Amino acid sequence: MTTLSISCDERDSITEPVSATQGPYIIERTTYYQGEELVKGQLSFSNVSDYGEREENAGRVIHFTALLHGDSGDLIPVHCKMESGRYGVRRLRNEAIAYKFLAELQGKGVPVCYGHFEGRVVNEIFGCVVTRISGEPVTDSESIYDGPEEFRHKLLELVYAIHKRHVVHGDLVPSNILINEEGDPVIVDFDCSRSNHNCSFSRQCSEIDGMTVDLGLQTFVCPEHILHG
Repeated sequence: MTTLSISCDERDSITEPVSATQGPYIIERTTYYQGEELVKGQLSFSNVSDYGEREENAGRVIHFTALLHGDSGDLIPVHCKMESGRYGVRRLRNEAIAYKFLAELQGKGVPVCYGHFEGRVVNEIFGCVVTRISGEPVTDSESIYDGPEEFRHKLLELVYAIHKRHVVHGDLVPSNILINEEGDPVIVDFDCSRSNHNCSFSRQCSEIDGMTVDLGLQTFVCPEHILHG
């Protein structure tokens, strides 16, 4: 059975894995927020499933699913994304910071984030973000841009809600937009994000302006009615 467990000790030791699919890995968890280290611990996992690897932005990206041991003993399916190299680690650090800003939206319009980890695996620096994602990928861009108007409005409202919390996603392509069981949008992959955005909620904001045009919506949502307050 795939297992993933998080311990909260202060050890700095790193256990090197046999290979990318065999494990076990242990890498140090160091979560950064506004330049401060918040949490230390360790992430360990073995026998990963749904393993995938691809080259992206001059770094190695590994995606896999695992089971997180919850506080009550239940097993929670999670998605793990690992990137190698300093640039990849910095991207995942951006993602972890964004999830801190988006705490109120986690489990609603964005994934739940369980932790951000950094360390070395076989002498190579790695970062890892552990999330729970609920939703199916939108494989056809037309289903977003030419789909039901209600969904398009909900998506734009979700972008507003993210911007209201000072985050710019930075890569709002169809592959980063999911549809959950209720038919509502979920936005994922915040590794290109910026978390110091003071949105004007106007056409001066290129991301909102671009989404408004792409979704074929001619009017802006009043900020007072942004999804999730």
